[in-house]
Amino acid sequence: SYESAVRRGEKAGRCLMVEKMDRLSRRVLFDAMRWFGDMVECGLTIAIADVRMVVDRHSIRNQHHQLKALLEEMEKA
Repeated sequence: SYESAVRRGEKAGRCLMVEKMDRLSRRVLFDAMRWFGDMVECGLTIAIADVRMVVDRHSIRNQHHQLKALLEEMEKA
């Protein structure tokens, strides 16, 4: 699966683009946040088109406003 490939490091440096956060995960908030963080930590960049947000390892660690906005989007989904 795509997720397994990400976890094995095969997608490091790649960007996964989704239209909306709800297209990415239908998991409960805590599980979705953990999954999202895991994918980013494995080197995947995730772009969310409707909110014009691009999240990678650097941004998720250094831009706290982005993490807050991401959490708000996950709550909506």
